[in-house]
Amino acid sequence: MLRLVGESRVLFVHVFRPDHDTTRRLLRTSRERFGEQHREIMLEPLAALDCDLLVRNLLRSDDLPHAVSARVAQRAEGNPFYIEEVIRSWIDKGVVESAGGRLRITEQVHSVVIPGTVQEVIMARVDRLPDDTRRLLQTASVIGRSIYHRVLADVIGPDVGFDVDIAYLKERQILFERRSRRTAAVRRQTLAEELEYVFKHALVQETVYQSILQRTRKELHRRVAQSIERLFADRLADFFGMLAYHYSQAAELEKAEEYLFKAGDEAARSAASSEALHHFRE
Repeated sequence: MLRLVGESRVLFVHVFRPDHDTTRRLLRTSRERFGEQHREIMLEPLAALDCDLLVRNLLRSDDLPHAVSARVAQRAEGNPFYIEEVIRSWIDKGVVESAGGRLRITEQVHSVVIPGTVQEVIMARVDRLPDDTRRLLQTASVIGRSIYHRVLADVIGPDVGFDVDIAYLKERQILFERRSRRTAAVRRQTLAEELEYVFKHALVQETVYQSILQRTRKELHRRVAQSIERLFADRLADFFGMLAYHYSQAAELEKAEEYLFKAGDEAARSAASSEALHHFRE
């Protein structure tokens, strides 16, 4: 789609985390092919004063002791997501209470432990989830950042608590819900709406995923792949790349290779040459 910038008055705005292989590949392609039209803007970390202001804005209160706010800002190192997760963890713990639409800071704030990294903050929140809810969240993290409701429900299996667990994760602002309408790759027809759940932040999905035992991850990847094959048998071409990924992570290499070549062939047919080359190199 980037080729459109040379043919039409169109602007693409992409938000990337620069430490990912896919990000680096896309940025390199954009720089090489669209040098004069390509512009990168690096977001700098928040200053200490801005961190303090963000903490107080999230709490909607000026009652937080300065020493506590300063500790949060120091640990955050300018990362606003870290600050948001710390505040949410305080709400989960009862350090901050909600009453009448307002947040009230309790005495616990003076002794609360502030984790050193954002991953530690995330896992502290995940560890406080009920067991069934945590297992559902871990399964969702294997599917990816964006999760089809149908796939997640199929992998989880019959579970009377499914809707309750999803509602709890949405309430905790770990997942949010959306409805998407996509176009089938082969027939180019608009498809019916799909209910999806999305991790509020990619780092939450990655951190939860890394918390799963490797043998459990392999089994979940296999079950996710099999679920996709069952549920989307009528338009499997849309999922060749995804299936290749899940089967490779499940260590079913023959199936992974089969879908990688299919993904490359499909990308080549649709004139997505760089995507095709990427699949064939894999």
